Amino acid sequence: MGGTSMAAPLVSGCAALVRQYFIGQGHHPSAALVKATIINGTHRLTGFDAVADYGELPNYHQGFGRCICRRRFPTATR
Repeated sequence: MGGTSMAAPLVSGCAALVRQYFIGQGHHPSAALVKATIINGTHRLTGFDAVADYGELPNYHQGFGRCICRRRFPTATR
């Protein structure tokens, strides 16, 4: 299983975490802020199956790339 079948739940979960983070910081994030935060944390796909080499993201082959949710949150130090 791959593609959008796996991307939709992953991005939905990431959106929930991003929203929860902003609310915990005392903000009320808009949908645009949540989306921008997720997009800012993506990484271009470079594997052997990333066959279309477009110069810019997003593109029709890989969209914005791979969503890496942990890149979006500051690490807590204790």
